[in-house]
Amino acid sequence: MRDISLNPKAGTAGVTGYLIVLYIVLIAYVSLTPFSGWRAPSLGVWTFLTQSWPQYVTRFDVAINFLAYLPLGLLLYGYRAQFASRKQALLISVIAGLLLSLAMEMLQSRLASRTASNLDFFANSAGCFAGALLSAWLGRNTAIEATLLRLRRELFLPGKAIDIGLVLLCVWLISQLNPTIPFFGAGVVTDSNLASDHEGGTQPPSDVPFALGTALNFCGLGLFVTTLMRYRSQALVAVQVLVGLAFSLKLTAAHALLRPEVVTQWHSDETLAGLAAGFVILLPLCFVRLNRRIYLAAVLILAGGLLTKLAGSYSSLREVLRLFDWPYGQLLQFTGLTLYLNEVWPLAALIFLFAYWWRQRSAETAGL
Repeated sequence: MRDISLNPKAGTAGVTGYLIVLYIVLIAYVSLTPFSGWRAPSLGVWTFLTQSWPQYVTRFDVAINFLAYLPLGLLLYGYRAQFASRKQALLISVIAGLLLSLAMEMLQSRLASRTASNLDFFANSAGCFAGALLSAWLGRNTAIEATLLRLRRELFLPGKAIDIGLVLLCVWLISQLNPTIPFFGAGVVTDSNLASDHEGGTQPPSDVPFALGTALNFCGLGLFVTTLMRYRSQALVAVQVLVGLAFSLKLTAAHALLRPEVVTQWHSDETLAGLAAGFVILLPLCFVRLNRRIYLAAVLILAGGLLTKLAGSYSSLREVLRLFDWPYGQLLQFTGLTLYLNEVWPLAALIFLFAYWWRQRSAETAGL
């Protein structure tokens, strides 16, 4: 019997499928960083499965490996349940998660800086299984699913292009988990102590260009959101919710991860002034035609991205890691991933907006 609320006609397969691809790419990036030092394993890529438990194990490592694959199991089941029975969806999801974890551990055995671990493999597989079970339970709760499906249908425009846009917003939110990235900025936050004590350290960003770049980035993101939504009256609320969520995530991450003296460095008076100016600029632009909003979103994201890169400060990854006060490890992978996503997101958004604009322009031309 299929989950009646996860009907393929509901149009949720697109978003879920794209999220699965994105999440697998993120897992591969984190698992295989730094992608150098490849070698032929002396004992074979399967040996780790039959070895004893690792000598040094922390609860945090086990927990993070479990939690890393839990969303994957949830997504895999949610996608597969639209086309198969619950039992088949659960079995396929667990097998897919197991094979992915096995592949990552086998590849890690070929990296000089990484170590394949049977405990990591079992924790990953258990996390995927737990995620699939959670998704199956949610699939029986029609109230939860009905709400999610209703929000997708009523708030956002239909189509695969909109699904891709929603996935890009998820990528943007993930990049905001790194508190060393200025809010709506580029580069890394400035630690004046590091800048003075280390030659070639970070330099403070230029105030006015940085504030202007923040305003353009905020306005560009806001217009990006409006191009995905059915009603412009709801778009401003959605922008505020999205930015408020990103602000809360970065604030929480800053207090959890950073040294006390740099906790507030990810935002400044220039950032707040830029956000206020960006919101004022956004208000009238929300009411122009869709195709023009798509075009303006691309222009503002391009201009804001270039300006914040020129006005921001950059430093080596080693110097960035000095800003953290986090004893549990995984910082290299987390920092590298989020910094990379923050740098790549404007380019991905531009490609998406150009394709979206061209599609809308073609549709308008055909309708003449």
